[in-house]
Amino acid sequence: MLREQADLWAVQHYPAAERTIAGTTARIVVEQQSVGLEQLSPTTRFIEDLQMHDPLEGVELVMAVEEEFGIKISEKHSEAMKTLGDLVTYLHERVQTHAA
Repeated sequence: MLREQADLWAVQHYPAAERTIAGTTARIVVEQQSVGLEQLSPTTRFIEDLQMHDPLEGVELVMAVEEEFGIKISEKHSEAMKTLGDLVTYLHERVQTHAA
């Protein structure tokens, strides 16, 4: 159920090329942070909007994303990501490069 809702959310917020990654990422954020999809948008900020003040929350989110997509995200890159949109863009670029 959440997967389908996240896919619909992605259709509303992202271009076709990024929808699969965006939907999967949104689902992970919802599961990890116990928030509703209605609270998310590409401009949702992790610290300010999702109250991810504990660094451990960021680490857990990165680990879940790494596991889901089969990639590693450097600390430098994870610290640079401030919004959900930043994360989706990064993943879109990495997954395309990783698959090539």
